[in-house]
Amino acid sequence: MRAVITGAASGIGEAIVERFRLEGYNTYGVDIQEVSYHGIQADVSKGKFSVPHHVDTLVVSHGISGVGRTWEKVMNVNVIGVKNSVESCLPFMYKGGSITMIASMTGVVVGNKDMTISH
Repeated sequence: MRAVITGAASGIGEAIVERFRLEGYNTYGVDIQEVSYHGIQADVSKGKFSVPHHVDTLVVSHGISGVGRTWEKVMNVNVIGVKNSVESCLPFMYKGGSITMIASMTGVVVGNKDMTISH
């Protein structure tokens, strides 16, 4: 079984990769930063990325907060990046494949008047 996980270089995404690996999946981590295991270095906000020719599951766990960033940057990563991730993997998924999209609480809770929120 093959799993593609975005946001895999740190945090929740990195933990998800480790869990899938423990469960016996071939994992492919996608991140703008270098990923050490089957890493796919890509900026999800810029377009589609290359994936293995069979994907059983996609976990979209990338995201950024709006602190110190423009509205366009946050939307490109948190919205367009999700679209690009799905478009990258969907052609290689078969019936029964799964797509899971997750976000931290930053995606739904306003905690600072300077934050740009999207979900």
